[in-house]
Amino acid sequence: PLGIPEDAALIQAANYEEHLALLGECDLVIEAIAERMDWKLDLYRKVAPHIAAHAIVASNTSGLSITKLAEAVPEAIR
Repeated sequence: PLGIPEDAALIQAANYEEHLALLGECDLVIEAIAERMDWKLDLYRKVAPHIAAHAIVASNTSGLSITKLAEAVPEAIR
């Protein structure tokens, strides 16, 4: 969506303490927290029940095992 500058307004930052209900409306969820496995696993456990079945879930990890991260979420959203 960033190819069209006006579409940048469609992107909303949120946090998992206050905005969990918004996840059900998202087509794309990008996780971008610190490279700590325990933090990421905690985040996935909290957000997974709120993510729509059609949504794409992406991680911004560069050094952690994506397979290990995927184990924390239901198979339907892997």
